[in-house]
Amino acid sequence: GGIVRHLGLQNYKGPVAALAELIANAWDADSTEVRITIPVDRPFAPEDQIIVRDFGQGMCYKDCDEKYLVIARNRRDVEKTDRTPSGRPLMAHKGLGKLAGFGIAKIVEVKTISNGKLTHFRMSFDDLDKLKLGEEYKPKMLSDEETTALPNGTEIILKELSLQRAVSEERFFSSMAAKFSVFSDRFKVFINDKLLEKKYLPLEFHFPEKPDEEVKEIDKDGFGTTVLSNGQTIKWWIGFAKETIKLEEFHGISVIARGRAAQDPWDFDLAGGAWGQHGLRYLTGEIMAEFVDEGRTYECDTIMTNRSGLNWENPNNRPLYDWARKKISDLLREWSDRRRSEERRVGK
Repeated sequence: GGIVRHLGLQNYKGPVAALAELIANAWDADSTEVRITIPVDRPFAPEDQIIVRDFGQGMCYKDCDEKYLVIARNRRDVEKTDRTPSGRPLMAHKGLGKLAGFGIAKIVEVKTISNGKLTHFRMSFDDLDKLKLGEEYKPKMLSDEETTALPNGTEIILKELSLQRAVSEERFFSSMAAKFSVFSDRFKVFINDKLLEKKYLPLEFHFPEKPDEEVKEIDKDGFGTTVLSNGQTIKWWIGFAKETIKLEEFHGISVIARGRAAQDPWDFDLAGGAWGQHGLRYLTGEIMAEFVDEGRTYECDTIMTNRSGLNWENPNNRPLYDWARKKISDLLREWSDRRRSEERRVGK
């Protein structure tokens, strides 16, 4: 119970953080589609539920018992691969995402189908919380490998929701979309039957503008390719919005690895400096850095449990931190110079 309280309730407060974990699980199950049902734009009622349905491999009883329900099971390490059966890079690492539902609900039900067999069980936080130290928890079985004609997949049902504030549909969509970069025809997410798509702010300036000594090339999506001092390759873009950025999911530079945010947008410790304060209010961008989530063992792990940030003291990440600080500083000066030039031109 204590583990679930600290690793579930504390790490996954709010629907975006909690449901992002379930989307990641669907990706790792090789699902091509995820469907989320969630009440939006109104206060929550006691009977409300949140449902996340994927169409992936599903799990048999043994999978649930020996894999899904084992806390801190490092899938990459245990299975000796960091890829799914279809070849996708695994997002799972710590084996804690299964606790995410308890961040926003007291009851988590799992309905999963594998090869024509339905396994359905219910987990209760209140029951977990009553356990003595070291006591094993056994979920309530609702269906034990019953025969079904339904296709493979998993449905997570969250009940007795602990959310206090209404979820804004617009904010929920933009925040969730910012967590991933894998949306495509091969992986679609629907929220209340609406397709989740990644959107970007209107920009006044976008960098990189052209290849140079540092930026070897720019791809069709505007990402430049750069090699860091440690030999690791990153892809990046940094922009300045036309207006000050008010939504936190766009405010700053995020770091993405394996198609999922590993560092929430931030300013790389540049806030509070004597210069550039004004420009930081317009700053947005993304860095694709696969190396921050490479390896299978915990020794290689540099990402916080809830994936809100990276361990920047880790020597493996430090070259990225140093590069980003310098790059942002340089571009803030460039932005300031261009703004002043434009103001003089308009003034004339």
